[in-house]
Amino acid sequence: MNSLEHSYYRYMRFDSEAISAIQSFYLRFFKDSETVLDLGCGRGEFLKLLAEEGKTVLGIDSDEQMVEDAKGKGLQIIQADVFEYLKTAKSNFDGIFCAHLIEHLSCDRALELLSLCSRAMKKDGSLVVVCPNPSSLEVQLQEFWREPTHIRMYNRELLEFLLHLAGFEIFESGENPSNRVPPTLNSRLTRLQQEISDHLRGMRDQRYLSPLARLKRRIAMTLISTINRLFMREINLIDRNFQAIRELVDSYYPSKEIYVCGKRRLVKHQA
Repeated sequence: MNSLEHSYYRYMRFDSEAISAIQSFYLRFFKDSETVLDLGCGRGEFLKLLAEEGKTVLGIDSDEQMVEDAKGKGLQIIQADVFEYLKTAKSNFDGIFCAHLIEHLSCDRALELLSLCSRAMKKDGSLVVVCPNPSSLEVQLQEFWREPTHIRMYNRELLEFLLHLAGFEIFESGENPSNRVPPTLNSRLTRLQQEISDHLRGMRDQRYLSPLARLKRRIAMTLISTINRLFMREINLIDRNFQAIRELVDSYYPSKEIYVCGKRRLVKHQA
């Protein structure tokens, strides 16, 4: 069963370059870190990004084939259970990245993991936890459940609470804009709205070369001024409807992943 997730990745043909493009959003949280630990690092996409930034990196993953893939990229990675590794790890990491691991754990195990992360970090070290966004219909109805080892979803408020209990001060949380795929409807509305705007701009900015043409234009604009005002009122109404539809669509299709970032406190909060 160790290679179940690797087999799933191969079967689904997940693209490493696409994953790297999404995870590059999180590099900014480790700009001041020197030594970063990646828990459940998979094939090492984020490890590679960090290494290219000059960071000292170490990855931990229990999947044998994932580890082999990462080692093939020249990355330092250990095949181990993340809990067992963290129990013996010294507090020498100033950054820990934990992406798409916590949804494989029950709530009590997730809190245990975060508490172990706190023990393994230097004071003021940065922890970034990433997981699927339960506010996304696409995640709720399809993507979360097609992964064979997922256990439960975590929303942003619950993640913040768990990090707080584990001894972290939250300094940022949100949605990763790099992992949002808007539906076709949204782009069609945008194109239609742009076509209408371009047409109106063309009417407004049209220039005539001859005096006769300019006279004809003045007469025509005078005759249709009332119709034009009515037309623009309808266009504004359509525009407001477009905006309302877009806001509704966006509410159901947010980013597919959320993140919470915390700094390790000197004194751990006791639940």
